[in-house]
Amino acid sequence: MKQLPKNINLTGAKVMKRVILAAMVLLLSACVQPEVTGSASGPNSNPIIKNLTADPPRSRVGELITLSAEAEDPDDDQLSYQWFMTAGDIYGEGPVVRYVATYCCVGFNSVTVTVKDGRGGTASKTIDVEVRS
Repeated sequence: MKQLPKNINLTGAKVMKRVILAAMVLLLSACVQPEVTGSASGPNSNPIIKNLTADPPRSRVGELITLSAEAEDPDDDQLSYQWFMTAGDIYGEGPVVRYVATYCCVGFNSVTVTVKDGRGGTASKTIDVEVRS
């Protein structure tokens, strides 16, 4: 049997205290419940774009057109919006943005909004706006 070094003096009471302390730590750590974050993943539904409008639907070069998308998500996921134009500049973000046409954009231009729910669900809708010189 191996003996303890002379500078270590463990009595029965000290050993028992350490054993009890170790047992308590193990018991307490076994009782801690893990923190659950996020939502249960289940089937995901795509967002629904209920309405896409341009106000006004016709404008002249340099005038602002307000683009609005009304969307909802059956799972109540938070939605993000991406806007695309065939020509011209879009200002802003979210469900309402502004479009300004320059001389490059005279005629009909397609506006597409893509709505994403952050869980893989997407929906897109396109309308045309008319720009006159």
